[in-house]
Amino acid sequence: LLKRTSKTHGDVRVVVSSSIGYRNATGLDYSALTQTRPGDGDSVWDVIPAFVRYGNSKLVNVYFSLELDRRLREDGYTNMYCNSCHPGFAGATGLGRGGFRPWGGAWAESMIRLLMKPLNSVEDSSKTQTYLAASAEIPRQDVHGQYWAPVWTWTQRYLRCGAEQLTELAKNEEKQKQLWAFSERAMEASKR
Repeated sequence: LLKRTSKTHGDVRVVVSSSIGYRNATGLDYSALTQTRPGDGDSVWDVIPAFVRYGNSKLVNVYFSLELDRRLREDGYTNMYCNSCHPGFAGATGLGRGGFRPWGGAWAESMIRLLMKPLNSVEDSSKTQTYLAASAEIPRQDVHGQYWAPVWTWTQRYLRCGAEQLTELAKNEEKQKQLWAFSERAMEASKR
């Protein structure tokens, strides 16, 4: 569908929402990707491992974006622009509610609201994705295979967005290819 659209409608954009949380990634444990963790979230001690898993899940998004971009470019689709981004820290989205059961509840909700107060608006948090999806500058400057994030003033006001340097783990092409191959095998197995 993307390839067909690129031939009939000019440029195509793929914007993958990730998070700067990918920087907390330690690498993917493929044997654990399909496992559930009984009792996960039942203890305050689950917080650190949860952040690592969150980082790994956001690393997956970056890997997907980079590998898709590489494959499209290798196939000659130079009018397809695949990028990933950190949307920003929007406190009013409701994401993260109900994450820590026994010690959570009203206390956790209050803490989340308190921590999110100084963060940016939902509108500001959507500007990076919107820019990557709709700006005429993307094809003009051939922006693809990049990771973008909002840039804020010291008072937390949206200033602009721009490309950021990825971690060495995120830039690892072999790891990107490995995830792609794993995903293809999982998709084939799900059809059986």
